[in-house]
Amino acid sequence: MDEETLRQKLRYAGTKNPSMTRRKQDHDYRSRQIYLITMVTEGRLPLFGHFEGDAHQPYGHPQAPHIVPTPLGTAIIDNWQGMTARIPE
Repeated sequence: MDEETLRQKLRYAGTKNPSMTRRKQDHDYRSRQIYLITMVTEGRLPLFGHFEGDAHQPYGHPQAPHIVPTPLGTAIIDNWQGMTARIPE
């Protein structure tokens, strides 16, 4: 991405706050929690996988909707699922 394109995109991004000031003041970030992480690629390109299946089929049916990951998507899934082995905390 060239400088001009970056400058145009940052114009709409708003001011960047240091991450510690964005935290909720009364939340205990050290306790065990479930966090949902969303990753979106530039242009929403389907780099991680795509959906297949019939939306009218029930969960567990072979034709139920499911994600078919790309090799990159598989690597990300393996990395996330193996994280507890590398970082037990």
